[in-house]
Amino acid sequence: MIMYHPDPAGEFIPAARNEVKYYRLPDGGILSGEDLGGRRIRLLRLCSTDPKDYLNSRYEPGSVFEA
Repeated sequence: MIMYHPDPAGEFIPAARNEVKYYRLPDGGILSGEDLGGRRIRLLRLCSTDPKDYLNSRYEPGSVFEA
């Protein structure tokens, strides 16, 4: 399994953040995202066993999209 996280220190240092929500991808991967209000979500982490998920620019950590 490959895990990509843009801020590894964020795992150990708690910060004031919005609510984190988890979404399952159709092929079984998991996205975690920060709720920005409305229907907007900023992607924080991608956890998947499929290498194609990491090549998809839509799942790039830090990107903001509508849920």
